[in-house]
Amino acid sequence: MSISDETTTTERTLIDRVFMLDVHCPLLLKAQYEAAISKSPIYFASLMACCGFIIYCYWGIAPLWLGFIAPLIIYPVCGLWICAWYVLWRGETSHAVIVRRMRHICMSSMLFAAALAVWPTVLTFYGNHDTFIVSVVYFSMGTLCGLVCMTHFRGAIIVVMATCPPLYASMVYFQYKTEVLPLAAIFIILVGVSAWMLLRYCSDFSALTLSQSQMAHQRNELAALSEENDRMANLDALTGLANRRRFFSDMAKRQTDNELAFAIGILDLDGFKPVNDTYGHVLGDEVLKVLAQRLLVICEGRADVYRLGGDEFGIILPGARSSEELSGVADVILDAVRLPIAVNGLQVNLGCTLGYARYPESASTTAQLYERADYALYYAKRNGRGRAVVFNADHEREIREHSIMETTLKSCDMEKEFYLLFQPIVDARSNRTLAFECLARWASPELGQVSPAVFVRVAEQAGVITTLTPVLFAKALAAATAWPEHVRMTFNLSAFDICLPGQAGVLNALVAGSGIAPERIDFELTETAITQNFELARENMRLLREAGSNIALDDFGTGYSSLSHIHRLPLDKIKIDRSFVQDVESNQTSHKIIKSLSALCLDMGLECVAEGVESGVQVRTLAGIGCNMIQGYYFARPMPADEIDGFLARTLPVSSDQPEAVELA
Repeated sequence: MSISDETTTTERTLIDRVFMLDVHCPLLLKAQYEAAISKSPIYFASLMACCGFIIYCYWGIAPLWLGFIAPLIIYPVCGLWICAWYVLWRGETSHAVIVRRMRHICMSSMLFAAALAVWPTVLTFYGNHDTFIVSVVYFSMGTLCGLVCMTHFRGAIIVVMATCPPLYASMVYFQYKTEVLPLAAIFIILVGVSAWMLLRYCSDFSALTLSQSQMAHQRNELAALSEENDRMANLDALTGLANRRRFFSDMAKRQTDNELAFAIGILDLDGFKPVNDTYGHVLGDEVLKVLAQRLLVICEGRADVYRLGGDEFGIILPGARSSEELSGVADVILDAVRLPIAVNGLQVNLGCTLGYARYPESASTTAQLYERADYALYYAKRNGRGRAVVFNADHEREIREHSIMETTLKSCDMEKEFYLLFQPIVDARSNRTLAFECLARWASPELGQVSPAVFVRVAEQAGVITTLTPVLFAKALAAATAWPEHVRMTFNLSAFDICLPGQAGVLNALVAGSGIAPERIDFELTETAITQNFELARENMRLLREAGSNIALDDFGTGYSSLSHIHRLPLDKIKIDRSFVQDVESNQTSHKIIKSLSALCLDMGLECVAEGVESGVQVRTLAGIGCNMIQGYYFARPMPADEIDGFLARTLPVSSDQPEAVELA
C-alpha cells in the first residue's frame, strides 16, 4: 500500500468517526442514505428561497458583487446537488457505493453550510438593525433546515452545532456588541433545543433501524432454516431424490391446480432384497444411488422421479398419456434398470416391475390414485415380473370383488366355512404313500366356492391370514390323527405366518396338544415368503425345527438365490416346482435341472419331491434320474379326509398302461 493510499484510508476513517457513520451496519447506513436522498431537495430548495429573500433585503445596500453576484453561485450548486442526490443517486446500489457517497455527503454538507454561514455574516457589515434581523432569521432558518435534513446523522448535527452558533455569536458581538444579544441568545437557544430534540430522534431512529436489522437477520435465518427443513423434509437422504412426502405433495398440488390429466407410476426392484441379504446394506445403498441417478437421467423431460422407500420408486408423468405412451416410458426404464451395476468391484444385475395409474381416469383422489398404481404393480408382480401394467377397468372390478371378499372374510365363521383337501405324496419305487399335503378350501354362503389362489391373497392383504392359519392347522392335525404312523402331513405357511413373531410358538403348541409326533409334520414355505423378512423367517423356522417338525422349501426354482437359501436355512425337504416337471420327458434343460437338484439334495441329505406329475412317462423319467417322491394328479387329485382310508387301501402299480390321473381321480 502506498503513502497516498494510507492517507486516504486514514482520512476516510476520520470522516467515519467525526460524522459517526455506522459503515459496519449496512441496513442503518442505507436507511440514513435513503433519508438524506429524500430530504435533499427540500433542504436546497429552502436554502435557495432564503438566499433570494436576503438578496432582496440587501439590494442597493451591499456591494453588487457581494449582494447579488456572489450568491448566484448558490443556485447552480443547489440545482446540481438536487439532480445528483434526487435523480442520479436514487435506486438500489451496493453497500460500498453507499459508504462512499455518505462520506461525500457529510463532507460536502459541512463545507457548504460553512460557506453559506460566512456570506450573511459579511453582509451584516453593510446593513442596519433591520437587515441584521433578516440575516439572523435566515441564518437560523438555514441552520434549522440543515439540522432537520441531517436528522439521521448524529455526527452531522454535532458538527453543525459546533460550527454555526459560535460563528453567529461572533458576528453579533463584533458588529453590534450587546445591543441585540438577547435576540441572538433566543435564536441560539431555539437552535440548541431543536438540535437536542433531533439528536434524541436520531438515537431513536438508529435504535429502531438496528432493531429492524436484527429482526431482518433473524427472519432471514428463520427463512433459511425453514427452507432447509422443507428441503430435508422433501428429500431422500440416501439418493438425493424427492421423497415419498414430496411425491404425495406434488400429486395433491397437480390435483389442486386442476391439471386436466397426469399419470403416476410405482416402480419396484426385482431381486434387490437378495442383494442386501448376500452383500450387505452398504452395497445395497450404493446400488440404490446408481439406480436413482439412472432414473433421473432417463426420465428427464418425461417424468419427475421420487424414492418412496426401500427399493420402491415413484414417477409422475404430466399430461394425458395413452397406454402406448406409458408403455414406451416403461420400456426405457426397464431397459435402464436391467443394465449391470458395477459397485465396489462387484457386478449386480436387477430387474424392475412397474404399475401405472392415470388421473382422473383411474381415480378422483391422490390417495386412490396411489392405491390404483400400487394394485397395478402388485398385479404385474403376481402375473410375471419385469414388465409394466396400466391400471384398467378389469383391475377396478377385481378391487371391488376383493373388497367384498375381504369384508366377507373378516365376518365369516372360519370353523364352519373353511375345510381341507389332501393330496398324497407317493414313493414311485414302492407306490407307498409317504405324506399328504393339506390344501385349504373356502365354501362361503355369500360368495360360493372361492379359489385358494384368491382368498389366501385377500386374507394376507386383510391381515386375517394369521388367524386363519391356526384354524386350518388344527383341522389338519385332527385329520392326521386317523392316519397310519408312517404317513406325514405337510402344511403350507404364508409369508405373514413365517414372518410373524410368536406364530411359531402358536403352531408348536397346537402340535403338542394334538398327540401327533412333531416328526410327522412338514411345514412348507415358498422362497418368496422367506425373502419378505429373511432373518425373522429363519428364526421362526429354527423354532419349528427345534420342536421336532420338518421344514420344506416349496416351489423351488421360482424365487431368488435358491442355492443360497439351501445352505442358509434349516431345511429338510425341497419341492421342485411343477414348471420344471411339465416337460421333463421332452425338454433336456428341465431334465438336467431336475437331475442336478436331485443329486444336490442327495449330497446334502435332503428329501426331494417333484410336484405337478400328471403322467406315467413323467413318473418313470423322474425315477430314472433319482427323484422318487412324487406328487400330482397322476396318483390322485386332492381328496376330502373321509376318502383317505380308501386311497391308502388301494394298490397303484406303476406301469406303461397306468391310467392317467384324471381317470383315477
